[in-house]
Amino acid sequence: SLGEYFRLVTIGLAVNNVLPLRLGEVARALFAAEKLNLPLLTVLASILIERLLDALTILTLFFLASSAHAELAWVSHMRAGLLPLYAGILAGFIAAFFIETALERSKKLSAALKRYPRLHRLFDQLILGFKPLKSPAVAAQILICGALLWLADAGNYTLGGRAIDLGTALPYSYAIIILASAGFSTVVPTLPGYIGAFELVVSESLRPLGVTPDRAFGYAVLVHMITYLFMTSLGMWFLYREGASLMDVWRRTQDK
Repeated sequence: SLGEYFRLVTIGLAVNNVLPLRLGEVARALFAAEKLNLPLLTVLASILIERLLDALTILTLFFLASSAHAELAWVSHMRAGLLPLYAGILAGFIAAFFIETALERSKKLSAALKRYPRLHRLFDQLILGFKPLKSPAVAAQILICGALLWLADAGNYTLGGRAIDLGTALPYSYAIIILASAGFSTVVPTLPGYIGAFELVVSESLRPLGVTPDRAFGYAVLVHMITYLFMTSLGMWFLYREGASLMDVWRRTQDK
């Protein structure tokens, strides 16, 4: 059900906030495999596809929003740096679609893999995880839901700017740029919850608007803690409702 999926995603985000190495993704996959009665490899493959579609969504929003602020040097440089990544993800999805279709229909490959039952089973599990690529409707739903969530987050960033009184107006389009920059900063391994890296990127993103360092840092802490505390508290509640604890998650991820 939708509620079950929501709980699994929230648990994963919460675990990412308190444990290192993005173990929330592994924990989410472990719980999903049990709840949905699916192979772990299939779940991991589907999470990979979801993350790539999510990256495609925020990159699209970034390029649309940043076109209104391309006169800023750092925005212009960021656009130029992210364009190859954007093109690469698009090309990767197109290639993955055709490769997955060709592999699934390849009788020679299927016959060869049948000689190795374990490898054949793992291959089937992996292909199953890439099924969303074969359904444009499912992929579109993921993209639309992702876009709505990112746009809602940008709205929170805009409201945060009004609450903290930055001393200047924070356009919604610029809030999307800040949000995208913060999202990209989480790719780099940092402390659990991305504490420190998030504040640095967000506060520096406000400097070109003339925001003072103290207000910029206060704004970064505000928008971060609102999301961090809400998602972590909710995710931990869902986790304990599952009869598990952080120590259980740590042990299970290490075992896998």
